[in-house]
Amino acid sequence: MEVDIKIGGDDIAELRKLVERLEKAIEDGRGVLKDLNQTRKGLVDFIELETKGQCVRAADQAIETMTKTIRREMDESVAKVAKEFDDLKKLYMGQTPERAGQPTIEDMTSFAKVVDHLKKEGKMPSWLI
Repeated sequence: MEVDIKIGGDDIAELRKLVERLEKAIEDGRGVLKDLNQTRKGLVDFIELETKGQCVRAADQAIETMTKTIRREMDESVAKVAKEFDDLKKLYMGQTPERAGQPTIEDMTSFAKVVDHLKKEGKMPSWLI
């Protein structure tokens, strides 16, 4: 099978115009592709920044919550310790219902007061006289 192609002057001019249009379309396509790649890169960068921002915000919120929790628990612990010291003070000063009417721990631990108490009760050991 033989193909006989005859190209005339007008055909060559048409082909040249077609080649020029194809070259222009290829050039435009490359420009569009370059723009799309830049847009894609911009979106990737934006997503990375947004993701990092969300992570930072989440971390900040977690730290803030943890700080509030620790502060509240510390305040509760300090209040418990202060109450224990108040209770010990009341015990030492003889201000508890269990120690009502009895000498205070301060009185019992002061040697002079112990000696006075023993003399008053008539229970002073002879070796202390």
